[in-house]
Amino acid sequence: LFKPLSLAYLKALTTYLHEAQGLLSVKKGDFFPLFWEAWATSFKKEIILKSFEATGIWPCNPSVILQRFIKSTPELRDLRESSTSVLSGKDWLKIETLVRKAVRDEGSKEVQKLKRSLHHISVQNDILHAEVQGLTKALQVKKKHQKKSK
Repeated sequence: LFKPLSLAYLKALTTYLHEAQGLLSVKKGDFFPLFWEAWATSFKKEIILKSFEATGIWPCNPSVILQRFIKSTPELRDLRESSTSVLSGKDWLKIETLVRKAVRDEGSKEVQKLKRSLHHISVQNDILHAEVQGLTKALQVKKKHQKKSK
């Protein structure tokens, strides 16, 4: 159970540093909120029980682990995804696959330009969203530190 705690703390710390974008350093007072966030997310009764169930320890079920090694086919994955769903910018690889399926002449200059444009827009969108989110978080923390120092 300490591996999930370690991973959750690493994620919280990385997110904190990433969102601050180098504008804030980690101070002693930042440790407990980051640690508590990790503790609260990793030590819940449901997660503990699910971890025992997922490993087949309780209730005893060794086939749970063996099923993880069975690969699913692309046809099964396609059935799970709805054809009417909207893909987000983070799914640029799925968008490119969709373009490949929809276009007859994959080698044409227009199709290549469309693929590059979709990828560029998708990446720029992700970067801008992360930047806005990080700057907002850094501003909130900076205001919090200013209130404490007064």
